[in-house]
This record gives sequence, structure tokens and C-alpha cells, in this order.
Amino acid sequence: MTDIKVQTVRERDSSGQLVRAGIHWREPRDMLPALGWLLPGAGTLCLIITLAVSTNPYESRNAFFMAVATLFLFITGLWCRKNAVRDAGLVFHRDGTIQTPFGVPNFRHYRTIPGSHANLASFEFYERVNGAYGVRFVSHGGDKGAVGEYLSENDAFKIVVQLNTALLEMRSHAVASSAVTPHLAAIS
Repeated sequence: MTDIKVQTVRERDSSGQLVRAGIHWREPRDMLPALGWLLPGAGTLCLIITLAVSTNPYESRNAFFMAVATLFLFITGLWCRKNAVRDAGLVFHRDGTIQTPFGVPNFRHYRTIPGSHANLASFEFYERVNGAYGVRFVSHGGDKGAVGEYLSENDAFKIVVQLNTALLEMRSHAVASSAVTPHLAAIS
């Protein structure tokens, strides 16, 4: 696993108040890098075996179908290599919204996490069964939710530190601006 680059997100309004704080990163997908090499290799091996075994002219159609299958496996392998990483991120908004612009693990269609960031206790990393590490949030009620997966220990630690920093910055700005903006007092 390689070191990932974490892009910090900080957006301020015209008066200098923090509106959004969070991070974006790219993380590897579980099996796609391996499949990117395995599928073309398997297709080539099958084509070679088919060509070596087919000596009868009537079996040439089998070789044609194997060539088509090999081409399919090559294209699928290239797609797997191209999509071996995915975008991930988490952004906290001043109004309490938690945005996941690229979805969360296993639920890519989720673009927000229900509730307010005031309900989050912290972020932590944990070891997964396959030796990779994941990143999750923990709420004040004890609920957990994954926001990153298939990371090295260093990458997971980096993401946890950056997410906790962004959360603390957003909370401190929300508390500071609640004296000026009363409707924000409910999320602090």
C-alpha cells in the first residue's frame, strides 16, 4: 500500500467565518488491482491452451470464441487497473451537515451522514480482517460507521488526525459564531 495524499477542504464566507471543513483522499479498492493482472493472464493462458490443442479445422471456431473471451478479459483487466483506487472524503458544514461527496464504503450512493457533526465523538482507525486498516466515526451514543477502508496503518492514522482536526475546527467556529448567529447555537 502506498502513501495517500490528503487534500484539506476549508471554505470561508465573505466575513471569514468557516463554512465547510473536511478532507478528500483517494484509497485503494480491495481486489481490483489484483484482478487487473489476473484476468488478462488467465485469458492469455486459455487462448494459448486452446490454440495448442485445436488441430482440427472445425475447432477453429473454438479458438475464435477464446480470442473474443481473451479480449473481454483484457478489457476487464484494464478497467480493473484504471479503477483500482476510489475517491473518498468527508466534509463538515457549519449548519451541522456531514457530507460524503463520494459516498461511504459499501453505500456509495449515500452523500450525507444523518444527524449533526455535534453528535460525533471522534474518528478512529481499526484493523480489518485482511490486514488493511479502516477509518470509522464513533458517535456520542456509541454508534459506528465506516468512512474509509483498505488503507495502510499510516494512511488510516493520517486520515483520522485530519478528520478530527477538521471536526474540532468546525465546532470551534460554530461555537464562536453562535454568539453572532443564534440559530447555530443548537448544533454546538
